[in-house]
Amino acid sequence: MNIEKARAILEKDYLYLRKNKELFYTKNLNSFVDYAKGQAAKYGIKGSRLNAAKLMIEFLKELPSDTKLRDVWDKFPKAEHIEIIEKDPNGFRQVQICNRKLQESVKAGYAYDMVKTFYDAYGNRAKMAAANKGIDWKAISHAFRAAYQLIELFMEGTITYPLKSAPFLKKIKNGEINYISEAAPKLEKLIDVIEILSANSKYPDHCNVDWWENWICDTIEVVYYKKRQPKILIPNPETDPYNTADAFKKEFGL
Repeated sequence: MNIEKARAILEKDYLYLRKNKELFYTKNLNSFVDYAKGQAAKYGIKGSRLNAAKLMIEFLKELPSDTKLRDVWDKFPKAEHIEIIEKDPNGFRQVQICNRKLQESVKAGYAYDMVKTFYDAYGNRAKMAAANKGIDWKAISHAFRAAYQLIELFMEGTITYPLKSAPFLKKIKNGEINYISEAAPKLEKLIDVIEILSANSKYPDHCNVDWWENWICDTIEVVYYKKRQPKILIPNPETDPYNTADAFKKEFGL
């Protein structure tokens, strides 16, 4: 990035963003949560997941293959890991089965094949996980990282680097712990904590997009129409609580 682009970072605006970073935070952190959940479920051996998949397979098997799920929406079996979740972006209702999402417009035959494939593969993965084999430790470490970051974000209002959990994350990435006795139960417990924190969070459901768009337009006008003199900011490592001075210099080639 050249010096002209660096000039777009104004002292007042940079400090404002750092000070008010929580204005970007919302409860809508589903992608982080879903990723962690997916990894927790991928190799798990909890009977409740296999049981939920089995119940759904038996239910779908009795339906004509061209039956739309919306026609049997209120008849799904009741079990942990079978839940109605938020509508998709197009307004379709969704049911989540062992972290697999199905829209109400899906046909029973398609749903059956998807759940059956999961059921068969899940059993094999669970057996390998029990022997601490066949595990994507890098993906599991990312799931833990996301979980720890979400907890810190909800509790402290920030994400600190380096992460306090970095030594433990490195052990996970290197496959130095047992998945069944340590990694799986710890990750599932972290996810439970995240869901509680999210439900009780004071963060808004959505970011105030209009406010930020107006702020961006105003900042552009300041830079290009010279309403005030642009000033390059190089954070002071002695006063900057985020210790970003070196990173800033490297980013802008200063």
